[in-house]
Amino acid sequence: METHCFQSGGTSVFEWIVASGADLRSILVAVGGSIAGAIVGAIIKGVFDRRLQKRLEKLVDEARSDRKAAIRGREDALRERESALGELYQREAQNREARRELEDLQRAIAAKEITVHSEKTKLDQLLTTLRGNEAGLWTSHKKSLPFTDYNARIDRRKPAIIVVANNKGGVGKTTVTGNLLAYFDRRLRKRVLVIDLDYQGSVSTMLRSEQGAAVQERRSYVNELLSRDSSLGSLWAATRPLGERLARSALAPAFYELAQFEDRLLVEWLLQLGGDDVRYRLARVLLHDAIHEKYDVILIDVPPRMTTGTINALCAATHVLIPAIFNPLAAEPVENFLRTSKALMNELNPRLEFLGVVETMSPRANEGQDVRADGRRVIAEALQRFNPVVPILDTHIPRRTSFAEGIGYLKDGKDGKDARAVFDALGAEIKGRIGL
Repeated sequence: METHCFQSGGTSVFEWIVASGADLRSILVAVGGSIAGAIVGAIIKGVFDRRLQKRLEKLVDEARSDRKAAIRGREDALRERESALGELYQREAQNREARRELEDLQRAIAAKEITVHSEKTKLDQLLTTLRGNEAGLWTSHKKSLPFTDYNARIDRRKPAIIVVANNKGGVGKTTVTGNLLAYFDRRLRKRVLVIDLDYQGSVSTMLRSEQGAAVQERRSYVNELLSRDSSLGSLWAATRPLGERLARSALAPAFYELAQFEDRLLVEWLLQLGGDDVRYRLARVLLHDAIHEKYDVILIDVPPRMTTGTINALCAATHVLIPAIFNPLAAEPVENFLRTSKALMNELNPRLEFLGVVETMSPRANEGQDVRADGRRVIAEALQRFNPVVPILDTHIPRRTSFAEGIGYLKDGKDGKDARAVFDALGAEIKGRIGL
């Protein structure tokens, strides 16, 4: 019955307690205990829940921190990897550049080897040429003429270009050149240019001492006429006036630096480095149309060797005069010069004319006539071997101190008179042969 009433829900709990006769205090205590237990349990649960939450939050924070650290570590690792990759790419680029440079260097070395081989071939040819004769030396390359009508310009003989030459030194070439200058200028009133191509500068020194301050410079201006770009301007720059006594004449002086300049030109010619034909540089100037309007006669003094200057003189000249001392020993240098120069000029300047051999330093009538006669005979026999025969000129130049010191033709007194008599005769003979 009681159970039914409780279950039916018709009576409240309190009513049920009263009806059941139970002890209210006990019930309240029991209920209070239950409630207190529930509250305490709830409090404890809340405390544990908060601790758990904090712990969980701490764990989450630690996890987040660990994750962030891991991310940073990964980012650092990625950056290091990227840096390593960048360095690798840079090294690869450097390696590629180094390979390109190496390939360029290998190509350059290969090209240089070809050049060296070519230069070695040229040097071998040069050594072969140098071991041969002088004619072979100066005809080792094909000629390149400065003018298409080169031969015609030589043939017109305007101006007359006379080279005074011999392969032997000390035979009076400078004396002959200086006094012929005075003859043409003073006697014939011709405009004369003297070109000194002997590096010792003997003619330059002679004219310097004769003309004082007019030609005092000790420089080799004649180098200008042998330079690669030689021209009329080079000639005007190279010449110096000769003062009042030789007012119509001028000098292109030489000095010792000419020798080194000639050697360099020779090497450039043999190795074909100059770009033009070095043998015709002087001809390019002296055979110019404007020259005959400035000069009537050009005298060129050359050294006793086939230097670059000597070859240029022969390739520009219309005539050659050979001074020689008449003794048996003089025959060999004369014949050697004629053989070499004729062999060269047959190819390089076939219109060149040999005026002849003029005797210099002839002894007095009562001295050494046997040796002189013997020398004349030997030289004449040597000259007969050439075609056309090179003559011995009628005039001879006596051995006189006054002739050798300065220009005797310009001196006063008996010395000057004697010199003028000799060189007037020689000059007249030359004048007739060149048709001046």
